[in-house]
Amino acid sequence: MNPFIICFGLIFVALVSNLSGEKFRINDLLITQSRKFITIAMIIRVISSQFIIWLLWTIPSLATVWISGLSYFVIGTHFQILLLYVYIYLAMLTLSLLELNLLMITNNTIAFLLAFGMNCLDYYLAKTTDDSLFYYFTNLKSQIDLATKFIIMLFLIGLLTFTLNKIISKKDF
Repeated sequence: MNPFIICFGLIFVALVSNLSGEKFRINDLLITQSRKFITIAMIIRVISSQFIIWLLWTIPSLATVWISGLSYFVIGTHFQILLLYVYIYLAMLTLSLLELNLLMITNNTIAFLLAFGMNCLDYYLAKTTDDSLFYYFTNLKSQIDLATKFIIMLFLIGLLTFTLNKIISKKDF
C-alpha cells in the first residue's frame, strides 16, 4: 500500500466523487417534510460511493499480491492486512464526511480544497513524524495503537455525522 498513491489517487478520486452527487431537490424536502431525510440520503450516498471506490481499489490490489507470488505472505497475515484496508476505508469516509460538512457551509471548490488539504497535511505528518491519523498504517507500531486509531476514526465519523445533521437542520434551502 503506497501512501503516495492513496493520498493523490484514491483519496483524490473519493473526494471528487462526493462533489458530483450532492445535489438534492427541494421536492425531496417538501415530500418528506423532514430535513433528517436529506442527512440520511447524503450519508447513504457517501457510504455507498466510497465503498464502491474502495472495493475497486482493494480487489486489484489484493489480486496483484496474489498473482505476484506473495500469497503465502497474505495467507499468514491476512487479518492484519484486511484491518489496514478497513482502516483506509474509514479514513476515506472520515474525509468525505468532513468534505460534506464543509460543502454545506461553503462552495464546492473550498470544501474540496480544505478536505484535500487536510489529507495532504496528514500525509506530510506521516512522512515526517509518527503522529498521523489517516496514514497511520505507514508507521504502524502496535495493534493497540491501531485499535486506538480505529476508535478515534469511528468517533470522528459519528461527530461529523452529528454535525452534518445539525448543519442541515439549520440550513435555509
